[in-house]
Amino acid sequence: MINVEVTQEDLKRPEVYQALMKLIESLNVPLSIETEAPKKSSAKRNSLPRVKVEIDEEISRAYGAIVTKPKSQFFLTIVKQKGYVSSDEVQEIFQKHFTNFAMKGIGGITGALKRWSSAEGVALPYRHVKDQHGTQYFEWVGIPPELDEGLTMSKQDHQALIKAVTAHNPKYRSYLEKLIKQGVIEQAELKGNYQDFLNVLTQFNSAYFSPLGDQIKFIAKIS
Repeated sequence: MINVEVTQEDLKRPEVYQALMKLIESLNVPLSIETEAPKKSSAKRNSLPRVKVEIDEEISRAYGAIVTKPKSQFFLTIVKQKGYVSSDEVQEIFQKHFTNFAMKGIGGITGALKRWSSAEGVALPYRHVKDQHGTQYFEWVGIPPELDEGLTMSKQDHQALIKAVTAHNPKYRSYLEKLIKQGVIEQAELKGNYQDFLNVLTQFNSAYFSPLGDQIKFIAKIS
């Protein structure tokens, strides 16, 4: 028996197909033809799943509307939880949660926070410390008073928000009630309406809501 292997893509080419037919006609022996399926693209091989990290509630409430990147909020959460932590340890924690996190990633985060602090005129809740060996540490000093109280949504704004959401899509009212009651709603719970629902919320007042990865957080208090 003669075995001939061709790919499915090659078999679609007229010259290959005709040559194969002529070979079959000219041979008087059993012929086994195997086609090899085209290899799947490896484009998705290196794609990373969406990362979900836990953000401290106090951090989310105080900084959610102004420090919007999840990695920056996660960095603040780590420093707050540890109290005093080295840059190397923070790096290790990040690499456990973000498999593609670069070695210089912490510098990028702290640099962005410094620029935000300078632009907004608000003190950062941590400070840099170096020991006698030059090792860098981050020490938590607390959320500044102007942010510690968090945001407050008036009852009037609450009612206006309900009306705005319901007018856009009546079924969004149940999403809003769940978001305010629990403080967070997952993208999966919104059944394909994540971006539209988020747009309605942010058009009303983006300061009250913080989109983080695959969830939306309500970061205000109603009074």
